[in-house]
Amino acid sequence: MQVAAVILAAGASSRLGQPKQLVSPLLDRALAAARGAFSRVIVVTGAHIIQRDDVEIAPNEQWERGIGTSIRAGVQAVNDCDAVVLMTCDQPLVRPDDIRRLIETHAEIAAAEYSGTFGVPAFFAQSQFANLLALGDNEGAKKIIFANENIVAKIPMPHAAIDIDTPEDLAKFTSEWTTSDSAKQG
Repeated sequence: MQVAAVILAAGASSRLGQPKQLVSPLLDRALAAARGAFSRVIVVTGAHIIQRDDVEIAPNEQWERGIGTSIRAGVQAVNDCDAVVLMTCDQPLVRPDDIRRLIETHAEIAAAEYSGTFGVPAFFAQSQFANLLALGDNEGAKKIIFANENIVAKIPMPHAAIDIDTPEDLAKFTSEWTTSDSAKQG
């Protein structure tokens, strides 16, 4: 089964005040998690251009219209695959084994469960591609997850609740990463 990762990184990052897609190590961490589980990784861009030779880019020229446009751009880029895992570039604690657990459910839909809800990262079999492509501009994958809750495999992933939205979030996690990385080297 060929499963591709689609990392959604098209937004303007207005609350953060700088492009999440360009903040190191946010995108690098998302790419590392994806590459640990997939051979094909697509990054959907929009508000900010990412110049990288090490990843396939799916540009979304309609990014301002909402997340649904980015999901559609990503799914269109992998429409030849058997399944897709939707990820974001701002969940720095998601690991390759988390992604593999979603895939290994062999469910039609598998979603991370955290903070009393379900969401990304989330796995969608090709049978769900039409639903993903039919999302409204401002609709995210949660619409499909909740509409099909009876068939969704829910994977506990409490650390997926951590996302970087504000300068304070970034400062906290940058400090923790620096401390953690120093401890590993020392």
